[in-house]
Amino acid sequence: MRFLSIIKTDLVAFLVVAVAIVATCFIGVVLMPSAPNEIVIMRGDAIAIAVLLAARRNLWPGVFLGAFLGRIYLEQMGYALVAGGTGIGRTLIMSAATTLQAWIAATVVTRLCGTPIRLAPKRSCARVFFVLVPIALMLVPSLGTALLAVDFPNGKIDLQHYWVIWWLGTLIAIAFTMPIALLGPWHKQPTVYWNNVALPRLGPQLFGFLMMTALLTISTWHQVSRMDANSVRAEFVGL
Repeated sequence: MRFLSIIKTDLVAFLVVAVAIVATCFIGVVLMPSAPNEIVIMRGDAIAIAVLLAARRNLWPGVFLGAFLGRIYLEQMGYALVAGGTGIGRTLIMSAATTLQAWIAATVVTRLCGTPIRLAPKRSCARVFFVLVPIALMLVPSLGTALLAVDFPNGKIDLQHYWVIWWLGTLIAIAFTMPIALLGPWHKQPTVYWNNVALPRLGPQLFGFLMMTALLTISTWHQVSRMDANSVRAEFVGL
């Protein structure tokens, strides 16, 4: 019975992780829509590392399921290119790469900083977060642009520019989501220590305020950027 209880608990955790990733894709489409002919990065990828780091690395099946369903959802919404290309084969490959990338980054952090995470000025944790994690985040952009290079062999898209935007976007998203995931109100015990002092967890009200502020800020930033881009394009056409 205990074994069945553990399996049931893990299945619930897998589904929660998958739903969170798919929900991120849905929110991204609603608040930050892209044109149908643009290449779309699955925004749910950004929380995969934070999930494995804040919870347990054996939740990777939930990350894979969420990444897979998220890409299927974006394809069904009519977007021409989901990062790495469309099709069931590409979707499985990119979902597996997302899961592997998240697992590697979470493993690097926990191996070098411990569980719970212990930060200190004299430890090498700065190197972990500012060097090793960004290097780990290169896996999915590199594989995705390689697959796109197969679809566009004549240089119709700037793969180098796309890779940089993809990598930087994921890096910035991780910088936002990781503190929220590690200090969220759902943790029963402290998950991060600084000089052996536990960092306080976010209360429910502060957590909700930060989430709403982040959503509104990102949405406004995207809409303003799109209006500027449309204005520049109109001026170019007028010339």
